[in-house]
Amino acid sequence: MRPLLLTFVASLIFPVAQAMASATDVYLAQSPAGSGDGSSCANAGVYTFFNTGANWGSGSTQIGPGTTVHLCGTFSFGAAQDTVLTFQGSGSSGSPVTLLFESGASLQAQSWSAPAIYSIGNSYITINGGTNGLIEATLNGYSSATCPAGACTLTTDFGSCLLINNGSNVTVTNLNCGPLYVHYCPSGLEANCPDEGGSDTFGIALSMDDNVLLTGNTCQGSWGCISIAWGTNSNWTISNNTIFYSNIGILGSGGSGAGTLTGLIVSGNVIHDGYNWSDQGNLNHHDGMHLFSVVSGSVISGLQVYDNYIYGNWGDGINAFIFIECNSGGTCPSPRVFNNLLVDATVVPRNGNGFISVDGTSPVIANNTMVGTSITQYGAGVWTGTNAVIENNTEQNVSFALTNASGGTISVMDYNNYYNIGNWNNGTFAQWQTSCSCDAHSTGNTNPNLSASYQPTASSTALIRQGANLTSLSITALDSDKAGIARPASGAWDVGAYQSSGPVRRQPPIF
Repeated sequence: MRPLLLTFVASLIFPVAQAMASATDVYLAQSPAGSGDGSSCANAGVYTFFNTGANWGSGSTQIGPGTTVHLCGTFSFGAAQDTVLTFQGSGSSGSPVTLLFESGASLQAQSWSAPAIYSIGNSYITINGGTNGLIEATLNGYSSATCPAGACTLTTDFGSCLLINNGSNVTVTNLNCGPLYVHYCPSGLEANCPDEGGSDTFGIALSMDDNVLLTGNTCQGSWGCISIAWGTNSNWTISNNTIFYSNIGILGSGGSGAGTLTGLIVSGNVIHDGYNWSDQGNLNHHDGMHLFSVVSGSVISGLQVYDNYIYGNWGDGINAFIFIECNSGGTCPSPRVFNNLLVDATVVPRNGNGFISVDGTSPVIANNTMVGTSITQYGAGVWTGTNAVIENNTEQNVSFALTNASGGTISVMDYNNYYNIGNWNNGTFAQWQTSCSCDAHSTGNTNPNLSASYQPTASSTALIRQGANLTSLSITALDSDKAGIARPASGAWDVGAYQSSGPVRRQPPIF
């Protein structure tokens, strides 16, 4: 487990550019254009204007609450590039400072040694990628045919698209982040992966902030694509992001000391294919998401992980699709993991902690759909959790339906559907039911007959109206399925992430 990128960049001092024409909309480019007064992209001011404290405030030509700073064109830099844009102040409630990428705008360096965009101690700020705003490293990674034009020869391990620290009311949206490091694994096997670099690249990184929204971003090619660390903070939402070719899609921890994060929602994200981060040293353990509280006194409270789609080839370094780790004095009261679609297409044998691995007190694992291959090792697991509720899940094509390990205890485990399970603790499903005193109403070897988009069909008799009604758990988002179709207020639910009633739904997107 590696620390998040917490190297704070010293304030950059640049010459003051000429005064901007308006503090409502300021246009900046790498080099000044036209009149250089910042009134438009055609008359853009130089980007160093953003980095000078004297240009921030409430004056008519200063950046302040309500200002939108527009980035114009391509910003191009060399190897080991330091921070380009550093926030010097805050917005206010209802009037954030917005950094907006104009169409086609990008921050590019051959490699980054620091966050491209940085903020410390500022609040009410928004970073908006617009239609296609991009931050990337163009020549950083292992030399291989997978790199752009086969030319990735630099191996700077550090860098991120942005780092925001010690602020509040922060939004990052519509940003394309990465690749920051093109990691190369030719086959998905660690023994064939000579690349040990890129381990300190973190795409969108936030630390010790409150009221955070990370939504609609695309992130690829970093060790941890969305990376968060908290002190004593609250109200984080990570939603509807697309993440791929990264070792860990969403990475979060209580930082280097004890801290409490209250109200973390991780929903609607699409995460796939981390196989290229396998390595000979077995240093990169891949996860769709890994949220951990492993420092004494650290707490993740009110965690909800739902409506995510995690799929693809993860190589033999896979750990878990959803990994919630709480031990060594850290706690996770009442984590909820539901309505997730998890599809494993890994093409090499592998072990790991399973599709879902959850610690914590009174966890709920409900209405998830898990589809493996003949070489997928484990299903859904409660490892050191206590009083777990595991209901309405469908799981197929796994070697082991491991559901309770390392001292975890079950409160309720029932109304699940299992199909093509290789091993029931060296016994039969009936022996499993007896030994665990669970799964009395579950089906042990019945084909769920899912559609190509992993939804129930008319033949899904093992799923349709075979689940428990979980309205009593008072989890609002669980009362609808992954597609937003309401589940019955009374009567039986369907098993799995999708309810059979409602309009025909499209296949989940493949990127």
